[in-house]
Amino acid sequence: LAGLDLTTDALSLGSPMGVELALTVDSRKPKATVGLKLNGDLVINSTFDQFDFQGMTLVLDAAGNAVPEGAMTIEMASHLIADLSDGGSLTLNPLTIKFDDSTLSGNAAINHFAKPSIQFDLAVDAINLDRYRPKPTDTESSAQTTSVAPPPLAVALIPVQTLRDLNIEGIFKAQSLILKGLTGEEVSVKLVTKNGVLKSEQGVKKFYNGSYVGETVVDARQNTPKIIIKEQVTNINIEPLLIDLLGESPIAGVANITAALTTHGNTVPAFKSALNGTAEFSFNDGAVTGVDVGALMKQAQAILDGDFVAAFIKGVGKTPFSKASGTAQINNGLINNQDLIVTTPLVNVAGVGTANLVNEQIDYQLTLQRSKSSAAEEVDSKDIKNILIPVKINGTFAEPNVSLDVKAMVMNTQKAKIDEQKEALKKKITEKINEKLKGPAGELLKSLF
Repeated sequence: LAGLDLTTDALSLGSPMGVELALTVDSRKPKATVGLKLNGDLVINSTFDQFDFQGMTLVLDAAGNAVPEGAMTIEMASHLIADLSDGGSLTLNPLTIKFDDSTLSGNAAINHFAKPSIQFDLAVDAINLDRYRPKPTDTESSAQTTSVAPPPLAVALIPVQTLRDLNIEGIFKAQSLILKGLTGEEVSVKLVTKNGVLKSEQGVKKFYNGSYVGETVVDARQNTPKIIIKEQVTNINIEPLLIDLLGESPIAGVANITAALTTHGNTVPAFKSALNGTAEFSFNDGAVTGVDVGALMKQAQAILDGDFVAAFIKGVGKTPFSKASGTAQINNGLINNQDLIVTTPLVNVAGVGTANLVNEQIDYQLTLQRSKSSAAEEVDSKDIKNILIPVKINGTFAEPNVSLDVKAMVMNTQKAKIDEQKEALKKKITEKINEKLKGPAGELLKSLF
């Protein structure tokens, strides 16, 4: 603590008293320097249990390793009232805070200091929350490689006891917000936390050309937290969203997704293994990267023509589509989809299978069939016009494997030929019976075939 400078007017209970305070605080761990300047008119009542700070302004100048971008200035203006009677209360109304390129405004209050009840109604014009997320230092990164602490996935994510002690009700709005690379406009969050249950209603009116709404409930009244999630995205451009979030996108198109999920636990593995619920999705005018159904159809034709080397060529690439839709049932982390339909210019695709969130294994099968509108020469085949081409997708989320199911394809084609021969043989036998036998005996023999 250095540079302490406090100046006040003469104390007069019940009347405004000018206050000016300046000080500097130096910290070694974490290394930072914080300068503080406080101004305003303070009114103290005769019983010294109520402090009314009118026209209060507070300026903080911070610099150091723990400060975002190394330096930051925060300017706050408010009317602060602190009441120490009846359990105590603190109100900030109105409240304005300026920091970086953001301005936060609204009001906030705390009641009952021993067991705080917090209320707030705050709005910010624009904020990049990624700027304030902690970044590991080189020392911390190296320490993590040698630490015997549990891996990040096994770390408890929900502070159960803290959540039980919280009593919060508030609304937060942002005209523009960035979080984990994602950008949204007209963001709102309504939060209520009481008696160990957190309820949140969140929405983003402008989100990648679409919108998002969701509800979340976290119940921490028991030792194992329970979570309920309902979410809906409407007309979202999915490709730029996934690029901003993950750095790449395996799918493009306009997405509409609804999900109703439940889980319990307090670690990522526990959340995955206990995940249950339903989901419904559709994508319009997009493309899937990693599967090229046109190439797979040509590969199938090559195999039917006797080129079995083609079976070892992976069907990777990109498939444009006009629409893809389906539903999913999730049971203890196993996603089961039995009704995938994908419509492309040349090929119609149906899909069934599972994806396991616990071990990240894929077991899925696509069935490809020429669309009626496509010309034969476009896929270089007449033989596969009416054949269903099976495609296997297996492996892991990180390394999926896409390949023709050659065995099933050959069996399908041979079955068709056998059925044709059976029909031809049946016809010949029927003709012979009609020729050689008449009456009841002939009819009896024909019924056997």
